[in-house]
Amino acid sequence: MASPISSTSNTGRVSSLDVAKQAGVGQMTVSRVFSGKGYVSQKTREKVLEVARKLNYRPNLAAAAMNSGRFGCVTLLCSTNATRSLLPQNTLMGLDGVLNEQDMHMVFSQLADDDLANPHQIPKALRVSMSDGLLINYNAHIPESLIHQIHQHHIPAVWINAKLAESCVYPDEEQAGYMAAKHLLDMGHRLIAFLCSGWPDAEGIVRPTLEHFSVVDRQAGYARAMTQADLKPRHIVVQTQRDSDLHVRTLTELLGQPDLPTAMLVNSQAMAGSLCLHAMQLGIKVPSQLSVMCFEKEFQPSGSIAMDAITTPDTVIGQLAGRMILDRIQNPNAAVDPCAVSCSLKAGHTCVPPSSSI
Repeated sequence: MASPISSTSNTGRVSSLDVAKQAGVGQMTVSRVFSGKGYVSQKTREKVLEVARKLNYRPNLAAAAMNSGRFGCVTLLCSTNATRSLLPQNTLMGLDGVLNEQDMHMVFSQLADDDLANPHQIPKALRVSMSDGLLINYNAHIPESLIHQIHQHHIPAVWINAKLAESCVYPDEEQAGYMAAKHLLDMGHRLIAFLCSGWPDAEGIVRPTLEHFSVVDRQAGYARAMTQADLKPRHIVVQTQRDSDLHVRTLTELLGQPDLPTAMLVNSQAMAGSLCLHAMQLGIKVPSQLSVMCFEKEFQPSGSIAMDAITTPDTVIGQLAGRMILDRIQNPNAAVDPCAVSCSLKAGHTCVPPSSSI
């Protein structure tokens, strides 16, 4: 039996050639065992792994990258401004699962807006992290300089939860708004309002420059359903308030209006919960007098009230973004169409037919 060896390489590290000699196989067989590519019998695989364990062998990832031209890694790029880079945990899990299946790993990187003034910052970030491509998690107030650098340097990149002209995966928020309004219309509601927070323009509609695209698209889907039913859309924008007392007064005034709708489609779960609470405090019964529906993240806790809601497919978005970046790495010059992912309806206990229809 051959005696254990430490290394035949100049670096003093145990090499794949050392493992091959000790196991009595070719170096290519050792490579197949550790890459998972190509056929190796179970008996030979076990023998190679046993020798590698005894020799404390670790594959040289840098050498493998030089040979293949790939690092087996993608960088998840986010802004240092948290409001620009919101990433649900389920999306991250979906990404990680797809990459793991292909023996890829993911590293995290943050960029400040000032960094984007350097036209070579993005290629530098790829070199430092030794990555084959970028998963970009900028989904609000996206800097034009970032988009320009991606195109200028022909970097394989996929945008997550951003609605752009190409190479992006995002929830179909227009379809979500339409589905929510149809749900209420099918119950018999005709006085349905869309409620959101933010800073309104002259028409009372929140614009993309102020918010994530989801607000505008949800409003558009809601308006489409209302128009198809020959009903007039009603957009209510409650300006964002940091003062909690002022927020309470604003909702109280809203609920005290004589033309209160029979149903409200609310842009966020937090605002919907607050609306239900204030309605009940004012003696307005939810849902018999006021039905409330919202939009929420996948598997988001419902709190004390199980809301009727449209949920975003966060896990699927992560999985599709993972597959898209793998395709972009293989074909960096190929154009990839945007991918809009359908949302789903979750029944709760906050929506019933209007009292006149019961």
